[in-house]
Amino acid sequence: MVKINHQKLIVSLIRDNLVNTKLLNGLDALGLNADNYSLRLSDTIFELMGFEDNKDSDKVFEYYIGELKKAHKINIAAHPERLDSLADSIYFNLVIRKLKKKPAKQKKRLPISEQPLNQPAITSAVA
Repeated sequence: MVKINHQKLIVSLIRDNLVNTKLLNGLDALGLNADNYSLRLSDTIFELMGFEDNKDSDKVFEYYIGELKKAHKINIAAHPERLDSLADSIYFNLVIRKLKKKPAKQKKRLPISEQPLNQPAITSAVA
């Protein structure tokens, strides 16, 4: 079995989502209702990245949808590298937003009664 690089897989899905979004928007501009042809890759991408279904993720999802709209301005045939750059940028911005949501470990001071005598205050890590 071939080992798949998780990051490359997600970036590839984002790129495919950009192409699909550009195609659907183009069909809509021609007056064709293409809603039933969406690949719904966004849900897969967010699941692979470990986003939970909550209000914070909804805000990230809104960011993501806004970034997908940028594909409209890219001439894929003439500049496919721009699509790759946008996919990479979106991925790294999603990673940053995901990391911001993780609570940092905080240090908690032990009560004075539990501290050894004549020693500096002891702290313990709390998740």
